[in-house]
Amino acid sequence: MKLSLRTLGGLMVMGLALTACSQGTAAQPPATPVQAADAGLVIAEATLEPVQWIALRATTGGPVAAVLVAEGDRVAAGQLLVRLDDRDAQIAVQQATAAVAAAEAQLAELQAGARPEELAAAEAQVKAAQAGLTQAVAQRDALQSGTQSARAAAAAQVATAEAAAWEAKNIYDHYGWQLGDGATKQWQAAEATLDAAEAEQVQAQEGGAAQIRAANAAVSAAAAQRALAEAQLNRLQTGASPEQLAAAEATCQQAQATLAAARLALERTELRAPFAGTVTRLAVKPGELAGPGEVVLMLATVEQLQAVTTDLTELAVARVQPGQAVTLTLDALPGREFQGRVIAIDQQAIEYRGDVTYPVTIALEGDSTGLRWGMTAVVKIAAP
Repeated sequence: MKLSLRTLGGLMVMGLALTACSQGTAAQPPATPVQAADAGLVIAEATLEPVQWIALRATTGGPVAAVLVAEGDRVAAGQLLVRLDDRDAQIAVQQATAAVAAAEAQLAELQAGARPEELAAAEAQVKAAQAGLTQAVAQRDALQSGTQSARAAAAAQVATAEAAAWEAKNIYDHYGWQLGDGATKQWQAAEATLDAAEAEQVQAQEGGAAQIRAANAAVSAAAAQRALAEAQLNRLQTGASPEQLAAAEATCQQAQATLAAARLALERTELRAPFAGTVTRLAVKPGELAGPGEVVLMLATVEQLQAVTTDLTELAVARVQPGQAVTLTLDALPGREFQGRVIAIDQQAIEYRGDVTYPVTIALEGDSTGLRWGMTAVVKIAAP
């Protein structure tokens, strides 16, 4: 029969009351107090639990790819227990790794500056761009000169045709009645020649303008190309600016942080044992979906148990100190006593059935065969 702290305390109080009554009788000599078998002990109830235990949860969640243990298996610290589907996480790590490599290469290039061959190539591009500009200017100038000559020739032709037409008209007006159709035809031919000359003049003026506009556009493009080549050469000669270096370094740091996060997400697809112990419960199977935060399995040191008191009151805990010897008895294992020692006293109280209590942890010593997680025990602490 298991006695609670309250029952034992009541018996001790009754014994003390009887002793006080006997001492209050003046006619009788003082009697020797009767000590109960448990006098001087602090007695409480306790529950057995592993020294270490943990509910392993799926951090990221996802389909369960593999379950590598079974309930009851003993595992080593760091052993892989459950693996979630990691394909997305693997891709994220690969992408982040490539981004880090690209960012580091860009930073290294800026820090190293231009190589001799890069400078030589940039200088050659400047020379080529200058040659292209020179050629475009020469072509435009030649076109402008040719256009002016063509316009002058067309104007001269118009002037000549106008003079001939005027002369033919004058002959027609004065002698047409004598010359007949010959004067008429001569005048008509002169007018036709004048029309043709004027048309050629218009064509020379309009066509030349269009060609000159195209030539000017070619000159502008060549000038822009030369400016670009000179800017590239100047950048290579002066090197990267502090702002460019700072931006490249920031890009590297961001890429590295992204890679670290991707690797962490990949690690979290694997559930490994944080300590050596026994798998006491397995909650998932391959192919099932484990939600974020869902308990996947329980791991505990079932071969290393300890007792934690549940009803040690604030009055009794004042008599308990780490290192005190403890005797444990269990209803589940009658006739056996187990030994232990106080190793810790909680600093914060908890409420248990309306009482203020302090959990006390007791390390078991000696043979603990037959003890199991969750069994209840009566602990007797040898208090001074």
